[in-house]
Amino acid sequence: MSPNIGKGFNRYCENVTNALLDGIGRSPPEELADMRVACSQVVLCVSQECVTIFCNVLEETSATSKNPAIRGAVAQLIASFTSNTRTNFDSQLPLLMQILLRLFNESGELLQAAWDALDATMKSVPEEKQAKHISFVRSVLSDIAFDQYELKKRDSVAGFNLKKGIAPLLPMMQYGLMHGSSSVRVDAADGLSDLIRLTNEAALGPFVIKITGPLIRIVGDRFPADVKTAILNTLYLLLVKAGKHLKPFIPQLQSTMIKALSDASASVRSRGGLALAELLTEPKRATTVLAELVVLVNSDAATAVRTSALQAMNGICMSTAISGQLAPETLQKNISVGLEHLGSEQDQIRRESAKLIAVNAQHLGEAELSELINVRLLKRQVGLWIDRDGIMSALQACVRTCGPRIEPHRAAITKLAMTGLADPHTGVLSAAILLAGELMLHAAKTNDLDSVVSLAAAIIPQLVSNETAQVRLDAASRFQLLGEVSADASTAVYDTVVPGLVARAQDPNGPVRQAVVGACHTLFQFHVADGFEAAEKRLGAYHTRAMKKNANDAQALILFAKKSVARAKPSPVEDDLWASTKQGETLADPNAAKAEEEEESEEEDDDSE
Repeated sequence: MSPNIGKGFNRYCENVTNALLDGIGRSPPEELADMRVACSQVVLCVSQECVTIFCNVLEETSATSKNPAIRGAVAQLIASFTSNTRTNFDSQLPLLMQILLRLFNESGELLQAAWDALDATMKSVPEEKQAKHISFVRSVLSDIAFDQYELKKRDSVAGFNLKKGIAPLLPMMQYGLMHGSSSVRVDAADGLSDLIRLTNEAALGPFVIKITGPLIRIVGDRFPADVKTAILNTLYLLLVKAGKHLKPFIPQLQSTMIKALSDASASVRSRGGLALAELLTEPKRATTVLAELVVLVNSDAATAVRTSALQAMNGICMSTAISGQLAPETLQKNISVGLEHLGSEQDQIRRESAKLIAVNAQHLGEAELSELINVRLLKRQVGLWIDRDGIMSALQACVRTCGPRIEPHRAAITKLAMTGLADPHTGVLSAAILLAGELMLHAAKTNDLDSVVSLAAAIIPQLVSNETAQVRLDAASRFQLLGEVSADASTAVYDTVVPGLVARAQDPNGPVRQAVVGACHTLFQFHVADGFEAAEKRLGAYHTRAMKKNANDAQALILFAKKSVARAKPSPVEDDLWASTKQGETLADPNAAKAEEEEESEEEDDDSE
């Protein structure tokens, strides 16, 4: 009857569509093939006047039906319609893609039917029309990437893990990347990042070369920074997820990443450095690249560019593949570069230089490590405050990276930290607090409680009486970290530290007040999972003891604890020294760190001024 229905179909479109879905859903296996042929003929009757009704029925049925057979029938009708119709369904394409993509988390025959239908649909639409819907597709991908039952992001989407899983959506993204406006190119690159993140390595592998070529071509052209950032982020994710498939592109990628480090944009440099560290898996190639970066660090390039080169060197030296694999002479060259710039007038260069020293020092032999700490750092000639600040930062980093190997030198480093705590310059004083705090955490990990108490007693006056908010903040945050590291060490410092924390509970500076709350919260172990009652007992025991010494202070503590501390959710302590190495942790989300990039840009503007 379908060839003769004509315009009369419009009136019965909803009823006929529901009947077709019900028929496919209830057909026995031996009749299913004939039913599908009949349906493919009937959907040809869907005209321009009723295409919206037809698609809405499909969407409603897919969303409300719990019968996999009927939901599979929806996918089959979409495939039949889009593959054979002459009706223009451009306005309904987003809805049809949404219906099918929402089935990509299913399994079995339903999942395969959804993939087949999406593949058929996308093949029936020109790529230039597909590219108009990249932003919408990304929003759908964001929805299906979140598990509504477990309330967490999925590691992958089942439909993309099928053989050729991302093939239906790849032409859309690549067309947008190659031919779209700047904003479309950004969306397309981020869309590729979404697909990479939601596909397992086995399914992604066959597409890696096809994805990578266009990315390299575009990132090398003169496009705005946001386009380059999005592409470099995609390349970074490809390296993380399927790096072994990128070996043919290593020379091109290496030159691309190094070039990105000289870009005017902070976000481009950041992504370039992270991708470079992920790319290099062979010590020999890494040594060559490190030598190139040393030239950039020692050049007269802008401070931000030289800082990015140092960050890239740190990223390479700390990468899983390279850490501990570099030759001794390369380690010494890296350390020499760090020492050369340890007295730089630029804070970030000093910090990155300090870190470069430490990440290489951890792999030195005992004699070389001893010579570095005792001669090249502790006995280093100092003049300006920046020299003292740089030495403190390098030693703080070495205490963290070298761990137990720092023991023979701990007394000398502690002596320097104590001297720094009396320094008149605020920058040096903050660096000394961070160094003393690192030594305190190190002592807590080794259960050296006497050293913990001694260092805590040296730090707490800076919280209580210093007029500079940043100094007070640094001091308070050390005790929050101590509480996170060791319950025994926390208990040991109660008498020394808690009165000073309570005294600063009403600090006029907001971040300092928050740090004080965070310190009390962790020192009394309120942060421990299922440990609230034990934390209250700790607080009560200290309160009983404090009442005998100073009833007013003890009462103030209880009021402060009940009002602010016990139920607090303190923010993690910011770690400026190691912040640049943590950027990769958020990049699984292509939209991550936009605020951070804006902040970096503002800092660069300040530097240029």
